[in-house]
Amino acid sequence: MSALSSLKETVKSVGFRVFAFCFDCGARLPVKKDRVVLFNLMHGGFEGALTETERELAAYAPLDLVKVDRNDLERGIGPMLRFMTKDAFTMGRAKTIFINNNFFPFGWVHPNRATTVVQVWHGQGAFKKFGLDIPQPEEVRKKEVGANRPLSYVTCSAETIRPIYMSAFGLPASKIITTGNPVSDYFFREENVGEAAVAAKRKAFDAKFPQCKGKYLVLYAPTFRDDPDEDAALLSHLDAAALKAAAGAGAGREAALLIRLHPNDSSGREQLQAITEKVDGVLDLTDYPDSNELSVLTDVLITDYSSICMNNALLHKPVVFYAYDLDRFEGDRDFYYPYEETVGGPVVKTMDDLCRVFEKQDFRTDRLEAFRELHFGVFDGGAAKAMLEQVL
Repeated sequence: MSALSSLKETVKSVGFRVFAFCFDCGARLPVKKDRVVLFNLMHGGFEGALTETERELAAYAPLDLVKVDRNDLERGIGPMLRFMTKDAFTMGRAKTIFINNNFFPFGWVHPNRATTVVQVWHGQGAFKKFGLDIPQPEEVRKKEVGANRPLSYVTCSAETIRPIYMSAFGLPASKIITTGNPVSDYFFREENVGEAAVAAKRKAFDAKFPQCKGKYLVLYAPTFRDDPDEDAALLSHLDAAALKAAAGAGAGREAALLIRLHPNDSSGREQLQAITEKVDGVLDLTDYPDSNELSVLTDVLITDYSSICMNNALLHKPVVFYAYDLDRFEGDRDFYYPYEETVGGPVVKTMDDLCRVFEKQDFRTDRLEAFRELHFGVFDGGAAKAMLEQVL
C-alpha cells in the first residue's frame, strides 16, 4: 500500500470512529420515541426503498422524520463534519433507523436497546451473490460482519430467498422479514405505471430528450466489474450503431439507445461520451435521477448482472442479458441460481447474437415470468405497509 493510500485509510478509520462516538453519545440518552431516520447510503438521492418507506410513514404521522445522506461526505468539509457529528448524534437518539446499504462505521456503534435498525437493501431478489457470500479480504469481512451486528431486521422479497439473505448478512432467520422490499411498491401504483401516467411521463421525457420522441426505447444498464480496467473496457463490447439499427428493424420503427452506467463505474464515462457524439440517437442517461422511471418508460432492457432486471420482472417487460464476460464473472463472484438457466430472458455473449434477438424480437417472456415467480412469489404492492406494521 502506498503512503497516500495508507493515509487515506487512516483518515477514513478516524472518521468512522468519530461518527460512532457521536452516535453512541446520542444512544446513551433516552430515545426520541417519534424520531425515524432515513439513512441514504447510495449515490444519488432518496429514491427507491427509502422513498417508498417515507411515503408509507405518512400514515404514522406525526413523526420526527430525519433524512441523513452519506453523499454529504463528498459535499465539502462543512457537510462532512455535520454528517459525522450532528447527524450521527441525531441518529443515536432515533427510535427507528432505515438504511439501504452497508455502512462500516456501524461496526463501532452501540444503539440504544429501544432503537430498531432496519436494512431495506437496495437490491431486490437474490441475483448475483453479495455481502458475506462473496470472496473478501479478511479485514473487509470483519468490517461487514460488524456493520451487520446492529441490524434488527433485513427485508427480502420472498420466503424462498430468506436463507440467502441469512447467509449474505450473517443473521438468523428471525431477523430476515419476507414482507418484500419497499421499492417494489413503485411498480404497482397507478400513478407510476397506469396508462395515463406513463403517457404523461413519456411526454415529459420526450420534451427533455427530443431525439427520443416517438422512438422505440432500449435501455442498456450494465453493472460494474470491481476492476477499473474491466469497467473502462465495458463499452468496447458494444456496437451502439448496429444495436440501434437492429432494434429499430425488429420494432418496425426507429429506435433510441439509452445507456446508463452503474454509479460506481467512473471509468467508462469518457468512452460513453465519444459514443453519443458519434452515433445519433444514443444518449447517456447515467445521471438520470430515477432508474425506476426509466424502467417504466423504456420498451426493453439490456443488462448483464445488474439487479435492475428485477424492475422489468415486476413490470412484465422484456430483458435481454448481454453477458459477454460470463465465465469470468462466474469465477469472480458467481450467482445464487444457475445464470443461463434461470435469468428472465435470452442470454447472449456476442453483439451479433444481441442484434439477432432484437431483429427477431425473441425476448423469451416465458422466462421472465418464471424469474419473477422465483424472486418475488405472489406480490401485491404492499411491501412498505407490511414492513412497517411488523417493525414499528
